[in-house]
Amino acid sequence: MQAVLAGLPAGFQAAVLIVMHVGQRESILPSLLASSCALPVKHAHSHEALLPGRVLVAPPDRHLLVLRDGTGSFTQLSRSARENHCRPAIDPLFRSAAASYGPRAIGVILSGQLDDGTIGLQAIKMCGGQAIAQSPDEATSADMPSSAIEHADIDRVLKAREIGPILTAMVEAAQAGPAPPRPVPEWVKVENRFVSEDMDMDALSRIGHPSTFTCPECNGTLWQIDGTRPPHYRCHTGHAFSERSLAGSQHRNVEEALWSAVRALHEKEKLYRQMADAAHTGSYARAAEEYVEQALDAQRKAEVLRSLLASSAA
Repeated sequence: MQAVLAGLPAGFQAAVLIVMHVGQRESILPSLLASSCALPVKHAHSHEALLPGRVLVAPPDRHLLVLRDGTGSFTQLSRSARENHCRPAIDPLFRSAAASYGPRAIGVILSGQLDDGTIGLQAIKMCGGQAIAQSPDEATSADMPSSAIEHADIDRVLKAREIGPILTAMVEAAQAGPAPPRPVPEWVKVENRFVSEDMDMDALSRIGHPSTFTCPECNGTLWQIDGTRPPHYRCHTGHAFSERSLAGSQHRNVEEALWSAVRALHEKEKLYRQMADAAHTGSYARAAEEYVEQALDAQRKAEVLRSLLASSAA
């Protein structure tokens, strides 16, 4: 991000909005970016006007959206459900920019794990905007740019230091002759309403169909959204997942369940050994033997599960 912003001139004629997966932690990202940027950089606030030549960063634990109405363009911060386990997440910003700015929106995806941002870039492209991905060859984590390149009809793949000058040229070209607007896809409208905290549960049936999966965040039914690739999912509560994020969640849930089973088996073993000791003391040799056998059975099963967990981590 520092390399990208360093390439933007002081008179850059577009608003710049940034999302990084900072979670709930305190963030000093604006001050870090400001040290290498000719533009002012700050955390965004709700209902803040979008002005050219200013960089707004999503604050911790808030999705950053952009909206337009009859009075102008402004930001909105939302604490709605996490997307791809993140808040702030990238897809909500990209989708809102696609709906608000259409062909005047430019999405840039940089280094990162999994594939947050891919579906949002598809929304930008469907609405006539443009998309840039950092070259996976130089990315610290190639997952996100690689996913975008594979699925989102990327216009340019660039090194980070090349992105700023190209953005400047793209903005100047758009001001000279912006492309005509395109209709906003229904799935973009509906998903934007979920993030702006105006959830429309019935609308999910217009843009998707029930899947066989449950939400790993709230255990509700996940709906598979039609018309996007790779598949992505949303529950009535608003949690959203790409296919890879959902697979990662299921992997973690299975691992947690197996470790819980190991713990329960250890407790079972300890309890039966305790019962066997008590039976020996009371001269109940037959019962003591049965309790020892139960303890050994629990021990064997725990060892099998531990071996399985160890092999999957290798």
